[in-house]
Amino acid sequence: MTFFKNSSVLALMIAMFLVSCGGTPKADKVLQGEWSISQLNLAGNELDKEMLEGSYMRFGEAGKFEENMVGDSHAGIFKINPEGSGFSVTYDGEEGEGEHYTISSITAEKITIEGESHGMKRTLTLEKAKK
Repeated sequence: MTFFKNSSVLALMIAMFLVSCGGTPKADKVLQGEWSISQLNLAGNELDKEMLEGSYMRFGEAGKFEENMVGDSHAGIFKINPEGSGFSVTYDGEEGEGEHYTISSITAEKITIEGESHGMKRTLTLEKAKK
């Protein structure tokens, strides 16, 4: 009976270890670098891929942030929330909390984020920029 108890505990510990190692990557590790904006949905309307050419978000060291969205460039700072489930961006020259984004899905190569800008819901798909 003790053998079964001990092996059940061991099996549970191994399963928990495997699940914790194979989980979703942490945003602070994955976000760093440049991401091409491959899809942009504004208030339910999908933008043409041709319009997004050259659009990107860049997450740098010490919270530095740059974006070029449909030819409109901005810089500022970003901060990942404590849970790692989203981040906020405050653009240079603006005050307050800035724009908030929720991370819907994240891998080392692709991120989907949702937020609101100027009262419109927007969903972006970012792909790791190719070097």
